[in-house]
Amino acid sequence: MEKKVFQPIQGRSLAHIMKKKLGLPKKGSYALIRMCKQIANPRQFFLRKSLANNVKKGNQVIKEGYKTFKENDIPGIANIIHLCQKITENKLTNNKNPKIYQRNVGKDFLLPILGGKEFLDYPDLIQFIVSNDILNPVVNYLGTVPIFAGANIFWSPANQTATSSQLFHLDTEDYTQIKVFINICDVSEENGPFAFLPANLSQKFLKKINYSEYDSRRFQDDEIFSHIDSQNVIKLIGKAGSGAFVDTAQCLHYGSRLNKYDRIILMLQYQRFDTPLESVASIDIPSHAPFFASMTNIQKLTLGYI
Repeated sequence: MEKKVFQPIQGRSLAHIMKKKLGLPKKGSYALIRMCKQIANPRQFFLRKSLANNVKKGNQVIKEGYKTFKENDIPGIANIIHLCQKITENKLTNNKNPKIYQRNVGKDFLLPILGGKEFLDYPDLIQFIVSNDILNPVVNYLGTVPIFAGANIFWSPANQTATSSQLFHLDTEDYTQIKVFINICDVSEENGPFAFLPANLSQKFLKKINYSEYDSRRFQDDEIFSHIDSQNVIKLIGKAGSGAFVDTAQCLHYGSRLNKYDRIILMLQYQRFDTPLESVASIDIPSHAPFFASMTNIQKLTLGYI
């Protein structure tokens, strides 16, 4: 029987203590949490590094914090799109009231219609999440076997807002991570596509304004475009099955802004083992699942088993 990875340090709890009790800034507390995780479980830390060194680079290579792909670039993705479309149709046919799916009151966009343990009902999705074509680019980019931090099918209905994550921002769980965004429906400008700036341009802007690491500020377009040409913004416009690998901790990004029509995406998240803040949307995959025995050590480790 596979053993679940022992996680003695909960970064979110420790970060809260360091901020509230000790008054440490985010950058200092995050570095300390990372060090604590490495010291507490050095075997896991070095095993992940060692296995990552043996992963070959394929066609999907993440550079400048991202790699886009077209609808036919990832083998097997057509079946995943069809499955996600069926799930979406069933969910929204039964109940298309946005308030049912809200995580936060007043947030009427990027609504999770499938997440957490619900994914366990769809083994094909779990296998896709750790398939080589998805996982290998992440491993090569991060330089370690990651932790699968969670997944959601998100629905963004028509809206008239440009607030919160609809504005340029960075994710602040870590200084690097990868999210995979996959369009489940055809997406045009009128669907409020996910949009981002490459890492080099994002960091160029942030350096100019003396941005502090792990700052959760939102930026208005005119503030960004006073330093960076708006033509450099990459928007995930394309057919169902198209999308991108994006380091959302390095690439300024936004999405679901001013939709005229619905948008459905599948989002997968991968973090380093020693990430300061663990995802709140993780999925506990049982080792007795029928597909588990055929997985590689890297795939099992990604799902939290060693």
